[in-house]
Amino acid sequence: MHSTKKQLDLTLDRVIFYAKQQVGRAVNAAKEFYVDLTDGQILEMFRDKQGQLPKRLMPEVYSAAYAKLSFIHDQFDASFDYGFNVS
Repeated sequence: MHSTKKQLDLTLDRVIFYAKQQVGRAVNAAKEFYVDLTDGQILEMFRDKQGQLPKRLMPEVYSAAYAKLSFIHDQFDASFDYGFNVS
């Protein structure tokens, strides 16, 4: 369990690092131009309204307890009629 937490922490650190590069300047510009808004209001402008997480941070990626498993034999109906008349 300790290695899972460490991996999650490293992944989150990486996500933050790249997020700073991708939107850091936009956040700075918003703070500069929208001086009447609080930091929380500016942050809300950049949030994903659907509440989605980066794929790396989805619980099913780092914890088997949340894995959405599907098996190929559950996906297909094996009762296909090939049209052969076997008597």
